[in-house]
Amino acid sequence: MTYAQVLDFCRTFTEGVRVEYKREVVSTPKVVSSFANTVGGIWVIGVDADKKTNRAVLPPVGLEQRPGIEEQIVQSAQSGIYPSVTPDVRRHSSVRQR
Repeated sequence: MTYAQVLDFCRTFTEGVRVEYKREVVSTPKVVSSFANTVGGIWVIGVDADKKTNRAVLPPVGLEQRPGIEEQIVQSAQSGIYPSVTPDVRRHSSVRQR
């Protein structure tokens, strides 16, 4: 998935049952279990959401680079949900020109 595809996704889909935008990694078990209890979903981290329109605020703010963030998300979901759930976590890195 390219950065342009992430931006297209954020422009196209509003927050709802299957899409969640969060600025930071918060409540991993809560978000992942809500998707697991429906038909799945996509959690985009590093993107704020406009609470009035439920649309992504662009450009994305992103997250500070942290080693092992993918593993931390998976471990939090596995240890905080019973029966455990293993989410598919993908990271996209982009260098923006200033």
